[in-house]
Amino acid sequence: MPSSFTPLHPSQIPGMTPVMPGQGGTAFTRGPAGELIPVGPPKGTPLIYPWWDREMPGSSDWELNAINFSAVGASTTTVPGFSFTVSSGNRGVLAFLQATVNNILITSQVQFRLLINGGPVIGWSSIYIPPLNATAFVQPFNGMVVRMEENQTLTAQVIVGDATTYTCSLQARGWTTPKNAIESFMSGIPY
Repeated sequence: MPSSFTPLHPSQIPGMTPVMPGQGGTAFTRGPAGELIPVGPPKGTPLIYPWWDREMPGSSDWELNAINFSAVGASTTTVPGFSFTVSSGNRGVLAFLQATVNNILITSQVQFRLLINGGPVIGWSSIYIPPLNATAFVQPFNGMVVRMEENQTLTAQVIVGDATTYTCSLQARGWTTPKNAIESFMSGIPY
């Protein structure tokens, strides 16, 4: 066995593209003179995103606005007018949610819960509003996605743990996309 071992640089290993630290994970390759050249997708290659990340052709927007409803103290209130059902032949995405509670106090115990077909949505079943003294507390959630299958219904509840009745609002936005467009997209066929 040789006494000195020199590890190979990733650029010297066939099939490896080195990644330079501090470059945001950008991949580089070596040019003819040994210079580093950023490697991107080949020209004309579209960037592919998951179907739930961005709307596709054929998608339809939806929006729910439950404004200024009362969440009764020491009870669970179903948010009135906050219901969306994904139509048959489509998949749905919830892409934005905003919860508002007016006249919140340091003793407040307010929690929002999203439901699909009456069951809690994992990660969205305990949206707690922090106890503080404020005229209004607004909590937007943007960038977290809830995916829904056809014929599933999105609803919400507000659970109040103290005796105060609060005026709340809950807003949501998203889109639906035809399943056949998603299947074509996932198989690599241009839509």
